[in-house]
Amino acid sequence: MSKGIVSGLVLLTIGLVAGFLLAFVNSFTAPKILAYEQQLKYDAIGEFYDLSTYTITEVPVTTGGAVDTLYKVLDGNTTVAIVYSVKSFGYQSEIKMLIAIKSDLTVEGYKIVDQAETSGYGTQAPDHDFQMDGVTVGDLSTFDAIAGVTYTSNAVKACFTAVFDRAATDFGGDAS
Repeated sequence: MSKGIVSGLVLLTIGLVAGFLLAFVNSFTAPKILAYEQQLKYDAIGEFYDLSTYTITEVPVTTGGAVDTLYKVLDGNTTVAIVYSVKSFGYQSEIKMLIAIKSDLTVEGYKIVDQAETSGYGTQAPDHDFQMDGVTVGDLSTFDAIAGVTYTSNAVKACFTAVFDRAATDFGGDAS
């Protein structure tokens, strides 16, 4: 056999072995990473609502789009709020947020739970007050972007817009 074919077969074998090893390690780490991410979300929801008082029901959203999960906050059979897991792309990463909407269609609170934006610029987002607490769904007039951080601010605004577009319907009302 020629040297090229032998070298190719060696590289193929190494690639296959490395791929199988990565898949094997992933089978152990993926569930732990998922559990950790879920715990972070529930900890963030716990900043808005006392988890010992309310029942949280997780509802996956399979329609695509920015909203991927609803966390219904129930007092008995009454939905008192919905916390939306929503995402939008910023400058260099996906911005993942939780946005809590009360049954009166006002913003209870919000939190950026994951981002990997530019150090010193977009990384300011989790600590920035976007002035959205207490606003009525659909009202973006109070939104306070981060100066000089347009892409990240637009991603956060897009998250609010995605939630506002569906909140009334999710509470059983008219979206108009």
